[in-house]
Amino acid sequence: DTGHVPEPAAQLAPAYDLLPLLESWHFPDMRTILDVVRDRSPDIVHIQYHNEDYDSVEMISTLPLCLKEILPGTRIVTTLHNTRSFTFEPRLTLGVLLRFSDWLIVTNEGDRALLRAEHPSHAHKDSVVPAAGGLTCAAAVLAARDTLRSSLRRELHLAPGELLLAYF
Repeated sequence: DTGHVPEPAAQLAPAYDLLPLLESWHFPDMRTILDVVRDRSPDIVHIQYHNEDYDSVEMISTLPLCLKEILPGTRIVTTLHNTRSFTFEPRLTLGVLLRFSDWLIVTNEGDRALLRAEHPSHAHKDSVVPAAGGLTCAAAVLAARDTLRSSLRRELHLAPGELLLAYF
């Protein structure tokens, strides 16, 4: 025993960056996103497009276009959690999103068929990655996941019951 007492979790630096949280998805709020992306200059930006989560406003549909303007070499990957847009002009807004996204991911074959039928010019840049909720898992996989989750929560100094929200 060296007598070393670990520092309290609250004093340790987190192993991740906490980025700004947007409270609305309107055009004036896009500046926050563009500033963060410009400052980090990533190779790829992955947009999780579930229109209802963005209050069904048009701003999110134009994000790939605006990202291409500030960082033309950055690739944009968009996961479509639904292929229907509920904005004021769905074909226009979804069309902009699709046109300026370099790759499209849909979560099931039905959405892929619908996307290709309604937007055939983008069929060359799509793939299907099933949503995790639709996949079956063996008991051993679930047990390993729980062990990994517990280990990661300890590493991030998260207290039991503390919420960790992440998109992948």
